[in-house]
Amino acid sequence: MFEEIIFKDGFYIKILDFNQLTQSQIERIRRVASLKTRREWLEAKEGVKIDLEEEQRSHAIYTKDVCFEGKTAIEVLLSDLVEFKIHASKRTAWRIANHDPDSPLSIETKLKVIDAIIRSEEVAKQAEWKGYPQLSYNFISDIDGEQVNIVLSFRENICLVTVYGKSQKREYGSTIRELLGHNHPLVKKIRKTHRR
Repeated sequence: MFEEIIFKDGFYIKILDFNQLTQSQIERIRRVASLKTRREWLEAKEGVKIDLEEEQRSHAIYTKDVCFEGKTAIEVLLSDLVEFKIHASKRTAWRIANHDPDSPLSIETKLKVIDAIIRSEEVAKQAEWKGYPQLSYNFISDIDGEQVNIVLSFRENICLVTVYGKSQKREYGSTIRELLGHNHPLVKKIRKTHRR
């Protein structure tokens, strides 16, 4: 049975998560869904935290393990099992690879993220709902010895929502160069001025 969620604008979706949600989880989503339109939820910076039961956390690991069973990171990358959304690629480029998020995410970084997903054996105690039929699950792993959180949503394929580490210094976009882009005329002018 699929539960309907109705938004402020009357638009509705059916929850299609791989985990069976409890009635209290569904009711929490229903209460908050009605506060915004679907578009507002999809564009929101943060969603609603949903407390997970231990069985749901275990089922998330099991589902992930079944999806990746017997596959190497290269096989997963070539099969398109994991979808690297633009937003996730930009954040991963900045947070994990420490390079300009507007440059393409390297194959090496994608392989590191996929390998971390494969090795993950823990899911955070809360998932997130943000206007989609599925919840996003926070898988805990490590990349290059640093603990990372890899947020995944299980749709037609596994969608990478974002990746972040414990020791994030700052978000990308906190300097003029980052906000405007490296080749923006104002950034070039500032660079010229600083060289004098």
